[in-house]
Amino acid sequence: MTRILVAGNVGVDRIWRLDRKLQTGARLQCLDRVLRIGGGAANTAAALAGLGHVPLIAARIATDALGEQMVDAIRTAGLAVDGVERPQGVTTPGEILLDPDGERTLIGGGRRAQLLPVAVFQRVCSIVYVNFARLAAPTSLQPLLARNWLVAQLPADPEESRPAHGLIASRSDVADIPADALWRKRLERDGTALRFVVVTDGRHGVEIADAQGVRRMVCAAPLSVDSIGAGDFFAAGLLEALACGADADAAVVRGQAAAARFIAARPAMLRVLDPA
Repeated sequence: MTRILVAGNVGVDRIWRLDRKLQTGARLQCLDRVLRIGGGAANTAAALAGLGHVPLIAARIATDALGEQMVDAIRTAGLAVDGVERPQGVTTPGEILLDPDGERTLIGGGRRAQLLPVAVFQRVCSIVYVNFARLAAPTSLQPLLARNWLVAQLPADPEESRPAHGLIASRSDVADIPADALWRKRLERDGTALRFVVVTDGRHGVEIADAQGVRRMVCAAPLSVDSIGAGDFFAAGLLEALACGADADAAVVRGQAAAARFIAARPAMLRVLDPA
């Protein structure tokens, strides 16, 4: 069993299930609305647990009633919470609109740049995964490169550095930038430790860009009617494969399999919450 640290957001998603696709000026109906544990770190850690690992979560969870439910869900899943910081505050759910085809639209208030939780620097793991949209001190990742396999999500600001051995991006976040151009840009910005960039694109598969060029891996299974967290589940499979010595291509295949598995049967940790 490989020790994997997952640093990122553990939060609450308020999911609005719509009767049809979003359309400008349309009058849509909400068929269902639930609060569910979410956030990139929660989704990836839950999938890793489902794959037989005991990941360490490095995150911040507020001390309110929703926060207590999240911590209880993590403990119930058999995961440690000693890497979770508990600041005073109120949990603000993220809003997600989910259409009948499983495509989701996220509505956020804009996250401030965050410092990495201290557990990231205190634990020695086989692999560290960082999933924060914005970091207040991105250069703080640099020392981790020498002692860990470090994989990170592409930052929301394309000008922000994100030192890592591997970067994961969503096609929706990088618009029409070709994968090879993105690879060259990130190599110049983030340094020569970077070995690959992967760009996920839902049903269209995943592109891998590295010094050897660009390859597209077609998705082996269709997405379900709820694609929320698919990219985070993909990251779990990719991390597991990398931690076991796989190359980027094999890790992407494992990531696709994990995404298909966990959107079809969501990990129990990502449970529906009682409104606080």
